[in-house]
Amino acid sequence: MHFLAQTNRVIRRSHWFTHALSIALSLLVLVFPGAYSAKDSPGSNQGSPLVRGQIIQQLPPGGQAELLAIVTAGELPELGWPRFGDLQVEVSEFYSSVGYSLVWIRSSAPTSQAGGEIELLKSSVRKGLDPEDYDGPRWTARVQHLEHGGSPSDSILLRFDVGLTVSTMRYISDLHRRRVSQFAEHFALDVKNSEFDLSEFLRLRVINAADIETALAEVEPPFPTHRRTIHALLACLALRNSDDGTPLPVLSRPIDPGDHDPGAPRLARPQALHRKKKTQRR
Repeated sequence: MHFLAQTNRVIRRSHWFTHALSIALSLLVLVFPGAYSAKDSPGSNQGSPLVRGQIIQQLPPGGQAELLAIVTAGELPELGWPRFGDLQVEVSEFYSSVGYSLVWIRSSAPTSQAGGEIELLKSSVRKGLDPEDYDGPRWTARVQHLEHGGSPSDSILLRFDVGLTVSTMRYISDLHRRRVSQFAEHFALDVKNSEFDLSEFLRLRVINAADIETALAEVEPPFPTHRRTIHALLACLALRNSDDGTPLPVLSRPIDPGDHDPGAPRLARPQALHRKKKTQRR
């Protein structure tokens, strides 16, 4: 399953020319760090108020060099899935567009957007995804280390930043790929609506969003069947969470037709509780 999840994340738009251009821009950043910023980066939309209002935490030349080395290698050992070669072009484009600065960190602490994104990664099971694929269980400890571990070094900060960027891109990609498969079935729809630049979407719509969850809702499938599926999933999760975990009674012999099953009340209890809660909400 994990192999399939990794394979599923491959975004089929890696061109060697794009990658070479990103590396070239990155080298310019290191040579002329003062002449390059997120506000005037190539490919950025200067007309967007989100870009004009962007506040980023700059890295010193040594930090920029380390960040560039991680992106170029396409690997971050701290992640549960360390290699991100399938997203290397997107990650390189993204950090080039912000001058190889930190986007999830302000004053050496996670931004509110970082906190909102981490909560989505941790609860991605509510979208039918596996939080392990996005380091969900690991983010709480990482945040606590930044907030209570003294003065974190630039290396720690940039690794946190890259890790959250990669995890967020994986999450967005997995949400969005459902839309691609839906378009294959709904062939009358405009297929071009499923195409967007991942790095640009992250920069313009996510890292400074007032509401991360609302921003990412744009990439989910818009079809009623998808919404009904998610609603059914949430109902199943609620049913599971309402169960007290009491084991079923052990039977001394097989149950014959017409016999009373002593485990029947136990099986019916979560469903009855769920129906009760549903009635109360009405």
